[in-house]
Amino acid sequence: MSTTFDPAIAKDALKQQQAPAQRERRVYDERVFMEVERFQLSRTGGDEWAIGRSITNPEEKVMVRLSTIEERMSDLPQANEAKLRQSYEGENRRETLAEKAQGKIKLIAFDGARPLGVSEDGMKQYRAHWPQTMAAKPEAEVTAGVGSIVLYQPKEGSGNKADAYVEFLRTATLADGSNVQQAMESALEIKDDNGHARDAHAVMRVFYNGEEVATARVFPAREQAKVTDPMYGDEKTIMQPVDAASSFQALREGKATGIQSMDANNDLARAVVAGLMGDDEPPKSNVMKPEQVENFFHGAKGGDLNVEIVGVERIKFGMDSAKTYLKDRDNRKFADYLVKTEVEGGKTMTERGYGNTVVAFQRYPNGQPYAVYASPQENLPRVSPLAQFDSQMPLTSILPEDPKAPKQKKSSDNEMSM
Repeated sequence: MSTTFDPAIAKDALKQQQAPAQRERRVYDERVFMEVERFQLSRTGGDEWAIGRSITNPEEKVMVRLSTIEERMSDLPQANEAKLRQSYEGENRRETLAEKAQGKIKLIAFDGARPLGVSEDGMKQYRAHWPQTMAAKPEAEVTAGVGSIVLYQPKEGSGNKADAYVEFLRTATLADGSNVQQAMESALEIKDDNGHARDAHAVMRVFYNGEEVATARVFPAREQAKVTDPMYGDEKTIMQPVDAASSFQALREGKATGIQSMDANNDLARAVVAGLMGDDEPPKSNVMKPEQVENFFHGAKGGDLNVEIVGVERIKFGMDSAKTYLKDRDNRKFADYLVKTEVEGGKTMTERGYGNTVVAFQRYPNGQPYAVYASPQENLPRVSPLAQFDSQMPLTSILPEDPKAPKQKKSSDNEMSM
């Protein structure tokens, strides 16, 4: 039995395929996300401004006014002026900043924004085509990061359920035997630092000679629990996620979920973890072939593989927002999060892309967030599939390392070997 890593065996373990090059687009309009601190209104018909903090650059103060019809036509000379005038002045026109102020709106996304320069006190100024309310309730919160807006509408009759959520990549940590358990447990933590419930999982990325050869998604383990229905007061049994330490233990013990794809991912992750932690023998598998498990185990144990643990958080849309966003899923603002590439045989490969993403959310009684607004940071999303974040564009250079996972033993290990 071989005790070295064979990339040929790894290649088909989870059928990971190479990602395409990132598509580039020229974008002129900007999108300015603001947490409003005050409105500067005019009684005499002068310019009215929203003034506040940039959500995507919190250290920056910005001020935005709305574009006039003439200004917007100069931006888009081919636009239909009658339709534009209707959207600015008609029955279903855009809201004015005075109306936003009256509604005490604090979170606004200004679409179609153009820079105007800098005010006398050094504040960046913009004019914008449209002021979209991100959240109306004052307790709403906002977050930004490297994420993907996922809007899934199944084919009729498939039996599958629609789903709508935003998936954020929160941390990226290079792992070895000294920190892989801490990195995995931190990624699988079902509560945040404030005790709020969260929907989290871990992505294990496996590299050989600088090339990603496999990726495994590991979700928190679940167990039966009795809960009281808040509406009817009766008890019911549900499957709910367990704490991070219990999830890691379930992974190590090889507990099957009964879902083939999930068990295959767990098999791969278990083999790599066992190798990194110096186990004597390869672990058992539920789905993967024994030679595949042994390959990853010995590759990790022998130091042939580099391993990265990515902490992932999902924020599902609230019920009403999900319906709205699913109806709009073909809008390029959302559809372009799916990267499509032609592969051999004339087939098309579709992959989820990740890029700068902004979400406004509220919380359920248990503290878990639900999204009420989501958007790419740019006018159209600039995204890359997960597999493209490799040695040329490592996630570890974009995302913070997990603070709960100790540094690796050797400083030289903090870079992937090429």
